Amino acid sequence: MTFQPATTPDNPSDPIVAMPVASSGTDLAAESPDGMRVSSADSEPTSAGEALPAVDARYPDETTPNTTDAIHAAIVEGIKTIYDPEIPVDIWQLGLIYGIEVNEDRTVYVRMTLTSPMCPTAQSLVGQVELAAREAPHVKDATVELVWEPPWTMDSMSEEARLLLGF
Repeated sequence: MTFQPATTPDNPSDPIVAMPVASSGTDLAAESPDGMRVSSADSEPTSAGEALPAVDARYPDETTPNTTDAIHAAIVEGIKTIYDPEIPVDIWQLGLIYGIEVNEDRTVYVRMTLTSPMCPTAQSLVGQVELAAREAPHVKDATVELVWEPPWTMDSMSEEARLLLGF
């Protein structure tokens, strides 16, 4: 990776931090003029050879909790914005998500189903769930598996979904 010095507006010759001009995926790194290195990659060595804790470049101030429970909750909130186009209830309330596993390395695995194997929006919904999981704070990578066992039934719906749909 090459770095390009950023400068203060008042003094263009005064570098304040070196910014990356290239990155790899979601991993970003920056280096200051004194050699201090920060990376969003897991445990990238500093100039002194010491490992730095991982920093999510999307949340550099670390105000967003990065515990597995907080990541899980953020993914659920993202999934709650996804609706089956034929049913006015989000897919979380419909019970289409069978499980969300958040690993210590911040990778996520989601198991989901659909109301029917003949669902015309199958790939669209799977893609939306994957995107919601990937965009949650501190998620490094996400995989979604579409499963058919156990088959979805109306018993999978939340009480709120049943009330909304008149069941």
